[in-house]
Amino acid sequence: MKIIKPLLIALLPLFSVLVSCGFSTDDENIYQSSDQVRMEHLMEFLTHRGIPFESSDGLIRYNSNVKAEFKTALREYDSVTTVQFIDPDVRSYFHSILFGEGIEYIEPDRDGGSWTLWWPGSEERRMNILEQVVEYKITLQMEEDSDCESDSSEALSKPSFIQDALNNKVDQ
Repeated sequence: MKIIKPLLIALLPLFSVLVSCGFSTDDENIYQSSDQVRMEHLMEFLTHRGIPFESSDGLIRYNSNVKAEFKTALREYDSVTTVQFIDPDVRSYFHSILFGEGIEYIEPDRDGGSWTLWWPGSEERRMNILEQVVEYKITLQMEEDSDCESDSSEALSKPSFIQDALNNKVDQ
């Protein structure tokens, strides 16, 4: 008994270090970030990917058997592109392009409206999709302008692509 007590006292700090570093007998891994918005969006992304995890005390906990999937998802999450389209028709068109091309996206609620986080895979693909959306918005604007009456006060009250962009800048 005299040997066991000093041995336990000597091993207790080692055990506490292992526990504080994320060691667990359940093969549990932990991820954390001080950026709460990032954590919320990452959890939504992991859920979208079907990667099992638990969240508590500001931590994301996941088992070692999904560690590779988690790390891959984390790397891919970090290559996110974020965009906001104020016009709901344009946003719907944008989402239809993403869906049609099989591009993952999430639309978390955020201050300032609905944003889309998406993963195009390359700068070329990102620019191609955004160009399609801009062309669609210009087409909508041209149709709207052709339907306008000659009353200039009514024309001024209609939102334009430029006004959408300016509103987006102001909101950020």
